[in-house]
Amino acid sequence: MFFLLIGLLLGVFGFNNIIPLANKDFFFQFPYNASTEKERKFTTSSVYIRAYETLGGDAFSAYVKANNARTGPSKAVYLNQDVYLQNYAVETYGSGVRVEVQGESSTDGVRYASGRWRPDL
Repeated sequence: MFFLLIGLLLGVFGFNNIIPLANKDFFFQFPYNASTEKERKFTTSSVYIRAYETLGGDAFSAYVKANNARTGPSKAVYLNQDVYLQNYAVETYGSGVRVEVQGESSTDGVRYASGRWRPDL
């Protein structure tokens, strides 16, 4: 009975500790056309991004990619504004898929951006 209780506790707490790992913020920094590092996504929530620094232009365009394929529409990311990127990465590829945010801007737009992003909310 004791080992069953320990196994149950480890199973419950072990599973619950996986999801919060994707709830932390990751730093991004890229020139006008680049992507973030890939991180695991476990839920069907939006992907969060916020730019804390930009050079040139008002905004850049961003969208979510998984397995080198676009998984949702792009949105404009403005300096110091919370942006939630709709995506279908988990619905298409399953929980735990590695995602990235692709940032794009014209050559006369944002030349550099940095900030934070989060795969799961």
